[in-house]
Amino acid sequence: MGSWVAPWLAALQAFHFLRPWWLLALPAGILIAVVLRRHATRSDWQSFIDPPLLQALLLRPAQEGRLTPQRLANIMLCLWTLALAGPSWQQEAPPWVDDQSPLVIVLHLGNSMLTKDRQPDRLTLAKTKINQMLADRSGGATALVVYRGSAHSVLPLTEDTGVLKYYLQDLQPEVLPVEGNRPDLALQKSAQLLRGQGGSVVLVTDSLDGFVPLQRDWNPFADRGQPEQAAVQVMALLLVPDPGVADQLAAAEIERVTVTADDSDLQSLSGKMDRQWQQQLQADDSLQWRDNGYYLLWPLLLVAMLWFRRGMVLPW
Repeated sequence: MGSWVAPWLAALQAFHFLRPWWLLALPAGILIAVVLRRHATRSDWQSFIDPPLLQALLLRPAQEGRLTPQRLANIMLCLWTLALAGPSWQQEAPPWVDDQSPLVIVLHLGNSMLTKDRQPDRLTLAKTKINQMLADRSGGATALVVYRGSAHSVLPLTEDTGVLKYYLQDLQPEVLPVEGNRPDLALQKSAQLLRGQGGSVVLVTDSLDGFVPLQRDWNPFADRGQPEQAAVQVMALLLVPDPGVADQLAAAEIERVTVTADDSDLQSLSGKMDRQWQQQLQADDSLQWRDNGYYLLWPLLLVAMLWFRRGMVLPW
């Protein structure tokens, strides 16, 4: 299924009317339209002249236009009723909630990141992708975690991306004291930073060599039985395509995106994070549903403008 289809399906599933009782006006409108139609085709001479003769005597247009007053009235009535019913398919977050989910970027600082199979090396490529990721974010707090044989929080959740970029540029493997490859510790540190508020975690790594998990599910967010952790989506941005790493990530329920020469990889990550955050907001029953009936006012105004044409008179 294409990435553009999922938002439409989600909106279709959530579609409902905020004031459905207004839909009861549609049958009444149809009845009024039928009465007006009969009244328009009725002549006062029907009581005095036989119908076959009356049809020959009456002068009527040879062909009725498509935009008749009766049809315009029916269209306006339907649009007005639907607008009053309040169609809605998305919830409206309060002003203190960010449009984007909190994000924790986890960067691997192992010695393998200095490999020069990517120019100038894998670590520089990772920093470039992270900087672009920060530049594309229009809102939401971001934190930075680095790991090797140990995991450390560089910065907690902050909306100041300039500070994140400043600390990011000087990160090298030698700043971490313990050698190894422990992404599980980095994910645990990410869980502490998010503090159960939900969000996304992006693991930027090139390999899982030397990592031996103590248990099968080394992802702390993989336990879907905990409501406060179920809203966290963990994804991996792989700098080097590796089937072995892909299998390990799949076992830990971590989605992966392989680095590309263009920005399609970051667009894929951003789309996944936005959809996950919107689903989390829609699952919150305390949020109000957005009234989208105002969108119907524009076609309603366009139809109303047609009434200014010559001869547009609705008989009663």
